[in-house]
Amino acid sequence: MGSTFLLRRGLDEFLLCRHVVDAGPAAVRMKDRVAAINFLRSCINDPVIEHNLRLWVLADPRPTMQFEIDENLFEHIARRITTGQLAIAQVDTGLAGAPGTRGIIRGNPGQGSGKSKKSQRKSESTPREDEMARRADTRDEDEIVLNQEPEPEKTWIEIELVDPNGSPVPNERYKLTLPDGSVKWGRLDGNGKARVERLQPGSCQVTFPDRDQEVWEVS
Repeated sequence: MGSTFLLRRGLDEFLLCRHVVDAGPAAVRMKDRVAAINFLRSCINDPVIEHNLRLWVLADPRPTMQFEIDENLFEHIARRITTGQLAIAQVDTGLAGAPGTRGIIRGNPGQGSGKSKKSQRKSESTPREDEMARRADTRDEDEIVLNQEPEPEKTWIEIELVDPNGSPVPNERYKLTLPDGSVKWGRLDGNGKARVERLQPGSCQVTFPDRDQEVWEVS
């Protein structure tokens, strides 16, 4: 088999190289074995590709590190990466269509580009970054809703005035004292009734200033 193995992660491509010199002057320097394992798992999510990678490792003509039968493939490759027996480079095909390689610093494939980190983040994002951004937007929306004071619940009152015989008293002026002490004035309709809406909940007092208190009642 060849001296390199192609890995893909999203739209990015990488070369797993048998020799550091194959990766170019900026060979991969993973942070540690765990970082190398996580990188490999992010690239290999197909059993066929994993099988082909296993065959590529077994075909290495330099058996300096024994690959045990029951050993995890990713852990084995990670050990070889961190000991310098394997290297990784990111494939760069953006230079006039000519393929090449660019190094990866501490397992971060986004740092080898000629673009700044800021411009890369604007042009590309991973699914995880998209999800984090979506959650941040949702959290901001929730905070806006939570910071809004709920509108107080409104209620209403219906007033009716009748004479001692039970007949309605029309067009009578009334005074409505609200729970907060404020006052609303109004006049009954032709049926001796009135409905006042959008009031704060609580007890209201109704009086008819133009009548002697002893001769009217509220129903």
